[in-house]
Amino acid sequence: MTEGQGMKNYTIKDLVLMALFAALTGVLSFIYIPIPFSPVPVTAQTVSPMLAGVLLGPKKAAMSQLVYIFLGVVGLPIFAGFRSGPAVLFGESGGYLVGFVVGSYVIGLIYQLLNERCNSIISSTLSIITGGIFVVYFFGVLWLMFVLELGLNEAIMAGVVPYLIGDVFKVFGTVILVESLNTLKEKGIIFT
Repeated sequence: MTEGQGMKNYTIKDLVLMALFAALTGVLSFIYIPIPFSPVPVTAQTVSPMLAGVLLGPKKAAMSQLVYIFLGVVGLPIFAGFRSGPAVLFGESGGYLVGFVVGSYVIGLIYQLLNERCNSIISSTLSIITGGIFVVYFFGVLWLMFVLELGLNEAIMAGVVPYLIGDVFKVFGTVILVESLNTLKEKGIIFT
């Protein structure tokens, strides 16, 4: 096997876009609100994996979130609350961080499959809800159950319920942004 075989060869543009989405996730993590009845703060960072999934496709989106996590684990204070280090990954919010990787991949995959069969609004909405909400919450709740030794209902009450309304707004805001970008792309104003 020669060097590079079996690995995706990314272009400079791909690498730049993945780095930009990793950085966007980090920047959006600075918009956070600690809530007293949950160990996980409300953040704006979930918008980035949602956008990455639709705009970059599954593999590049997941890679952008892996880069974000790697940078935070090695010491850049880019996790919510300006935190960093492996303790964050293994703490209460670690499942959500893993959910960003898997969720952005699922978003990209579903968007690619649906976008060929239905309009962009439907495909982006369904893919973002599935990957950006259900998948991220799935990993977040499982991790809360493990780390905090919570039952399923307790983990859902602490790790899902407080965030649902905000996440609905994030989904629709992301869909509107994606549709705006698609319109600009169709008019030739931006290129991909």
